[in-house]
Amino acid sequence: MKTRSLVTIADMSKEKIMYLLEMAHEFEKNTNRKILEGKVVATLFFEPSTRTRLSFETAANRLGARVIGFADPKITSGTKGETLKDTIMMVSNYADIICMRHYLEGAARYASEVAPIPIVNAGDGANQHPSQTLLDLYTIYQTQGTLENLNIYMVGDLKYGRTVHSLLLAMRHFNPTFHFIAPDELKMPEEYKEYWKDYCRRSDFLEKYILPTGGFTRFHSVKNALEYVPDGALVAVHDGVRPFVTPEFLEGLFEEAEKYGAVAPAVPLVESIR
Repeated sequence: MKTRSLVTIADMSKEKIMYLLEMAHEFEKNTNRKILEGKVVATLFFEPSTRTRLSFETAANRLGARVIGFADPKITSGTKGETLKDTIMMVSNYADIICMRHYLEGAARYASEVAPIPIVNAGDGANQHPSQTLLDLYTIYQTQGTLENLNIYMVGDLKYGRTVHSLLLAMRHFNPTFHFIAPDELKMPEEYKEYWKDYCRRSDFLEKYILPTGGFTRFHSVKNALEYVPDGALVAVHDGVRPFVTPEFLEGLFEEAEKYGAVAPAVPLVESIR
Protein backbone atom coordinates (compact mmCIF):
# COMPACT_ATOMS: atom_id res chain seq x y z
CA MET A 1 0.00 0.00 0.00
CA LYS A 2 2.94 2.33 -0.52
CA THR A 3 0.93 4.36 -3.05
CA ARG A 4 -2.04 4.54 -0.63
CA SER A 5 -4.46 2.91 -3.06
CA LEU A 6 -8.04 2.06 -2.08
CA VAL A 7 -8.66 -1.38 -3.55
CA THR A 8 -10.65 -3.17 -0.86
CA ILE A 9 -12.34 -2.04 2.32
CA ALA A 10 -10.77 -5.09 3.99
CA ASP A 11 -7.46 -3.20 4.07
CA MET A 12 -8.93 -0.55 6.38
CA SER A 13 -8.79 -0.71 10.15
CA LYS A 14 -11.66 0.39 12.35
CA GLU A 15 -9.70 3.49 13.32
CA LYS A 16 -9.09 4.42 9.68
CA ILE A 17 -12.75 4.01 8.79
CA MET A 18 -13.89 6.20 11.70
CA TYR A 19 -11.28 8.82 10.82
CA LEU A 20 -12.56 9.01 7.24
CA LEU A 21 -16.17 9.32 8.42
CA GLU A 22 -15.19 12.17 10.73
CA MET A 23 -13.35 13.88 7.87
CA ALA A 24 -16.40 13.42 5.62
CA HIS A 25 -18.52 15.20 8.23
CA GLU A 26 -16.08 18.11 8.28
CA PHE A 27 -15.97 18.29 4.48
CA GLU A 28 -19.76 18.28 4.34
CA LYS A 29 -19.74 21.61 6.16
CA ASN A 30 -17.68 23.14 3.35
CA THR A 31 -17.51 21.08 0.16
CA ASN A 32 -15.53 23.58 -1.93
CA ARG A 33 -11.96 23.34 -0.68
CA LYS A 34 -9.10 23.74 -3.13
CA ILE A 35 -6.81 21.22 -1.48
CA LEU A 36 -6.25 19.40 -4.81
CA GLU A 37 -5.43 22.52 -6.80
CA GLY A 38 -2.77 21.72 -9.36
CA LYS A 39 -3.51 17.99 -9.26
CA VAL A 40 -4.99 15.84 -12.04
CA VAL A 41 -7.54 13.08 -11.37
CA ALA A 42 -8.06 10.40 -14.04
CA THR A 43 -11.42 8.60 -14.12
CA LEU A 44 -11.06 5.41 -16.16
CA PHE A 45 -14.40 3.65 -16.57
CA PHE A 46 -14.19 0.39 -18.49
CA GLU A 47 -17.80 -0.28 -17.53
CA PRO A 48 -20.88 2.00 -17.83
CA SER A 49 -21.56 4.27 -14.87
CA THR A 50 -23.48 7.44 -14.16
CA ARG A 51 -23.63 8.09 -10.41
CA THR A 52 -20.19 6.79 -9.48
CA ARG A 53 -18.31 8.49 -12.31
CA LEU A 54 -20.05 11.83 -11.84
CA SER A 55 -19.60 11.70 -8.07
CA PHE A 56 -15.84 11.24 -8.46
CA GLU A 57 -15.59 13.98 -11.05
CA THR A 58 -17.73 16.37 -8.99
CA ALA A 59 -15.62 15.75 -5.89
CA ALA A 60 -12.42 16.33 -7.84
CA ASN A 61 -13.73 19.60 -9.29
CA ARG A 62 -14.96 20.84 -5.91
CA LEU A 63 -11.50 20.19 -4.46
CA GLY A 64 -9.79 22.13 -7.24
CA ALA A 65 -8.40 19.25 -9.33
CA ARG A 66 -8.58 18.88 -13.08
CA VAL A 67 -10.25 15.76 -14.47
CA ILE A 68 -9.23 13.62 -17.43
CA GLY A 69 -10.38 10.16 -18.46
CA PHE A 70 -13.00 8.22 -20.38
CA ALA A 71 -16.41 6.68 -19.84
CA ASP A 72 -16.38 4.34 -22.83
CA PRO A 73 -13.48 1.90 -23.34
CA LYS A 74 -14.44 1.57 -27.01
CA ILE A 75 -12.82 4.94 -27.69
CA THR A 76 -9.50 3.92 -26.12
CA SER A 77 -6.47 2.13 -27.51
CA GLY A 78 -7.70 -1.01 -25.78
CA THR A 79 -9.65 -1.69 -28.96
CA LYS A 80 -6.29 -1.84 -30.76
CA GLY A 81 -4.76 -4.34 -28.36
CA GLU A 82 -3.39 -2.09 -25.61
CA THR A 83 -3.29 -4.01 -22.32
CA LEU A 84 -4.65 -2.79 -19.00
CA LYS A 85 -1.08 -2.43 -17.76
CA ASP A 86 -0.19 -0.30 -20.77
CA THR A 87 -3.19 1.95 -20.16
CA ILE A 88 -2.48 2.35 -16.46
CA MET A 89 1.21 3.11 -17.00
CA MET A 90 0.42 5.64 -19.74
CA VAL A 91 -2.24 7.46 -17.70
CA SER A 92 0.12 7.52 -14.69
CA ASN A 93 2.31 9.90 -16.68
CA TYR A 94 -0.56 12.41 -16.88
CA ALA A 95 -2.43 12.05 -13.58
CA ASP A 96 -1.75 12.09 -9.85
CA ILE A 97 -4.44 9.52 -8.99
CA ILE A 98 -6.63 7.09 -10.94
CA CYS A 99 -10.26 6.26 -10.11
CA MET A 100 -11.08 3.10 -12.04
CA ARG A 101 -14.10 0.92 -12.68
CA HIS A 102 -13.58 -2.35 -14.50
CA TYR A 103 -15.74 -5.30 -15.45
CA LEU A 104 -13.11 -7.85 -14.33
CA GLU A 105 -12.77 -8.91 -10.71
CA GLY A 106 -9.28 -8.17 -9.45
CA ALA A 107 -8.55 -5.50 -12.06
CA ALA A 108 -8.18 -2.78 -9.43
CA ARG A 109 -5.76 -4.89 -7.40
CA TYR A 110 -3.66 -5.53 -10.50
CA ALA A 111 -3.70 -1.83 -11.41
CA SER A 112 -2.51 -0.89 -7.91
CA GLU A 113 0.40 -3.30 -8.23
CA VAL A 114 1.68 -1.86 -11.52
CA ALA A 115 0.84 1.84 -11.12
CA PRO A 116 3.27 4.31 -9.55
CA ILE A 117 0.31 6.46 -8.39
CA PRO A 118 -2.70 5.66 -6.14
CA ILE A 119 -5.61 3.65 -7.54
CA VAL A 120 -9.16 4.05 -6.22
CA ASN A 121 -11.39 1.06 -6.94
CA ALA A 122 -14.75 2.34 -8.23
CA GLY A 123 -16.01 -1.22 -8.66
CA ASP A 124 -14.34 -4.30 -10.13
CA GLY A 125 -16.81 -6.80 -11.54
CA ALA A 126 -18.83 -8.58 -8.87
CA ASN A 127 -15.97 -8.24 -6.40
CA GLN A 128 -16.02 -5.00 -4.38
CA HIS A 129 -16.93 -1.31 -4.39
CA PRO A 130 -15.07 0.25 -1.41
CA SER A 131 -15.83 3.89 -2.21
CA GLN A 132 -19.57 3.14 -2.25
CA THR A 133 -19.15 1.31 1.04
CA LEU A 134 -17.61 4.36 2.70
CA LEU A 135 -20.66 6.34 1.61
CA ASP A 136 -22.93 3.58 2.96
CA LEU A 137 -21.10 3.62 6.29
CA TYR A 138 -21.46 7.40 6.47
CA THR A 139 -25.18 7.11 5.73
CA ILE A 140 -25.60 4.50 8.47
CA TYR A 141 -23.56 6.56 10.94
CA GLN A 142 -25.62 9.68 10.20
CA THR A 143 -29.01 8.02 10.53
CA GLN A 144 -28.28 5.57 13.37
CA GLY A 145 -25.73 7.58 15.33
CA THR A 146 -23.50 4.52 15.58
CA LEU A 147 -22.10 1.62 13.56
CA GLU A 148 -22.07 -0.75 16.53
CA ASN A 149 -24.40 -3.73 17.12
CA LEU A 150 -26.80 -3.04 14.26
CA ASN A 151 -29.26 -5.33 12.47
CA ILE A 152 -28.73 -4.99 8.70
CA TYR A 153 -30.92 -6.68 6.09
CA MET A 154 -29.37 -7.34 2.68
CA VAL A 155 -31.99 -7.78 -0.01
CA GLY A 156 -31.80 -8.83 -3.65
CA ASP A 157 -28.75 -9.81 -5.69
CA LEU A 158 -26.22 -10.82 -3.05
CA LYS A 159 -24.14 -12.98 -5.39
CA TYR A 160 -23.02 -10.36 -7.90
CA GLY A 161 -23.72 -7.20 -5.87
CA ARG A 162 -20.27 -5.76 -5.14
CA THR A 163 -21.69 -3.11 -2.80
CA VAL A 164 -23.07 -5.67 -0.35
CA HIS A 165 -19.81 -7.65 -0.49
CA SER A 166 -17.81 -4.58 0.54
CA LEU A 167 -20.32 -3.61 3.23
CA LEU A 168 -20.09 -7.09 4.75
CA LEU A 169 -16.30 -6.76 4.98
CA ALA A 170 -16.42 -3.23 6.37
CA MET A 171 -18.89 -4.02 9.14
CA ARG A 172 -16.67 -6.77 10.56
CA HIS A 173 -15.30 -4.20 13.00
CA PHE A 174 -18.71 -3.26 14.46
CA ASN A 175 -20.40 -6.47 15.65
CA PRO A 176 -23.50 -6.36 13.40
CA THR A 177 -26.13 -9.00 12.73
CA PHE A 178 -26.71 -9.53 9.01
CA HIS A 179 -29.90 -10.94 7.51
CA PHE A 180 -29.72 -12.08 3.88
CA ILE A 181 -32.87 -12.14 1.76
CA ALA A 182 -32.37 -13.45 -1.76
CA PRO A 183 -33.38 -16.21 -4.16
CA ASP A 184 -31.17 -19.27 -3.82
CA GLU A 185 -29.49 -18.52 -7.16
CA LEU A 186 -28.44 -15.07 -5.93
CA LYS A 187 -27.55 -15.82 -2.32
CA MET A 188 -24.43 -14.49 -0.61
CA PRO A 189 -21.32 -16.37 -1.86
CA GLU A 190 -19.86 -18.85 0.59
CA GLU A 191 -16.43 -17.19 0.54
CA TYR A 192 -17.83 -14.04 2.14
CA LYS A 193 -19.59 -16.01 4.86
CA GLU A 194 -16.41 -18.01 5.45
CA TYR A 195 -14.42 -14.76 5.71
CA TRP A 196 -16.88 -13.53 8.30
CA LYS A 197 -16.59 -16.72 10.34
CA ASP A 198 -12.80 -16.71 10.15
CA TYR A 199 -12.43 -13.04 11.03
CA CYS A 200 -15.01 -12.92 13.80
CA ARG A 201 -14.37 -16.48 15.04
CA ARG A 202 -18.08 -17.19 14.81
CA SER A 203 -20.00 -20.02 13.24
CA ASP A 204 -23.58 -19.47 14.43
CA PHE A 205 -25.29 -19.32 11.05
CA LEU A 206 -29.06 -19.61 10.74
CA GLU A 207 -30.58 -20.53 7.40
CA LYS A 208 -34.32 -20.33 6.90
CA TYR A 209 -36.39 -21.00 3.82
CA ILE A 210 -39.76 -19.47 3.10
CA LEU A 211 -42.35 -21.97 1.93
CA PRO A 212 -42.80 -21.89 -1.86
CA THR A 213 -45.96 -20.44 -3.37
CA GLY A 214 -45.54 -22.65 -6.41
CA GLY A 215 -43.08 -22.75 -9.30
CA PHE A 216 -41.67 -19.54 -10.71
CA THR A 217 -43.33 -16.21 -10.28
CA ARG A 218 -42.58 -12.53 -10.72
CA PHE A 219 -39.68 -11.10 -8.72
CA HIS A 220 -42.00 -9.14 -6.45
CA SER A 221 -43.05 -12.46 -4.91
CA VAL A 222 -39.91 -11.98 -2.83
CA LYS A 223 -42.03 -9.56 -0.82
CA ASN A 224 -43.19 -12.68 1.02
CA ALA A 225 -39.86 -12.32 2.81
CA LEU A 226 -40.74 -8.87 4.10
CA GLU A 227 -42.27 -10.31 7.23
CA TYR A 228 -38.66 -10.81 8.29
CA VAL A 229 -37.79 -7.12 7.80
CA PRO A 230 -38.93 -4.96 10.73
CA ASP A 231 -40.25 -1.48 10.05
CA GLY A 232 -37.43 1.06 10.09
CA ALA A 233 -34.70 -1.54 9.52
CA LEU A 234 -31.52 -0.74 7.65
CA VAL A 235 -31.75 -2.40 4.24
CA ALA A 236 -28.83 -2.83 1.83
CA VAL A 237 -29.77 -3.26 -1.82
CA HIS A 238 -27.55 -3.45 -4.90
CA ASP A 239 -26.90 0.30 -5.17
CA GLY A 240 -26.33 1.13 -1.52
CA VAL A 241 -27.89 1.38 1.93
CA ARG A 242 -31.43 2.62 2.40
CA PRO A 243 -31.97 3.90 5.93
CA PHE A 244 -35.39 3.41 7.53
CA VAL A 245 -36.77 1.44 4.60
CA THR A 246 -40.38 0.42 5.01
CA PRO A 247 -42.03 -2.71 3.60
CA GLU A 248 -44.00 -0.39 1.31
CA PHE A 249 -40.76 0.82 -0.26
CA LEU A 250 -39.54 -2.72 -0.87
CA GLU A 251 -42.87 -3.79 -2.32
CA GLY A 252 -42.57 -0.88 -4.75
CA LEU A 253 -39.04 -2.00 -5.59
CA PHE A 254 -40.20 -5.50 -6.45
CA GLU A 255 -43.21 -4.22 -8.42
CA GLU A 256 -40.86 -2.00 -10.41
CA ALA A 257 -38.76 -5.07 -11.22
CA GLU A 258 -41.89 -6.81 -12.50
CA LYS A 259 -42.32 -4.13 -15.16
CA TYR A 260 -39.08 -5.28 -16.72
CA GLY A 261 -40.08 -8.93 -16.62
CA ALA A 262 -37.63 -9.91 -13.89
CA VAL A 263 -38.38 -13.41 -12.63
CA ALA A 264 -37.01 -15.46 -9.79
CA PRO A 265 -37.98 -18.54 -7.77
CA ALA A 266 -40.69 -17.95 -5.23
CA VAL A 267 -38.44 -19.41 -2.53
CA PRO A 268 -36.16 -16.62 -1.33
CA LEU A 269 -33.48 -17.63 1.12
CA VAL A 270 -33.34 -15.82 4.43
CA GLU A 271 -30.08 -16.20 6.32
CA SER A 272 -28.93 -14.51 9.47
CA ILE A 273 -25.33 -14.29 10.66
CA ARG A 274 -23.87 -12.53 13.64
